[in-house]
Amino acid sequence: MFDTYTLDTVTHNVITRDKWDTELSRTETVKACRITEGNKIIRDVNGEQITAFGYIDFSGDYTIDGKDTLTYDSVEHIILKIDRKKGWEIEFTRVYIS
Repeated sequence: MFDTYTLDTVTHNVITRDKWDTELSRTETVKACRITEGNKIIRDVNGEQITAFGYIDFSGDYTIDGKDTLTYDSVEHIILKIDRKKGWEIEFTRVYIS
């Protein structure tokens, strides 16, 4: 059911880093999603209040790491928070971006 609403596409950049946080390699994957733009105050992984630029919904339990980036409209966005939503008939992954 949720797949019918994934009308947008985003490039998921999986970044491999060494122990000094230097980028070693990057793998790009195009994924169907739903992009919702609009400022929203959220709590990050440290519990601090921050402003997210919007969020991106992926169908199912999508595997994504907080150190990866997402690109759409030629702009690379960092990931602020990842939520996994589960209900009776719907399951999706919501990623808040800056």
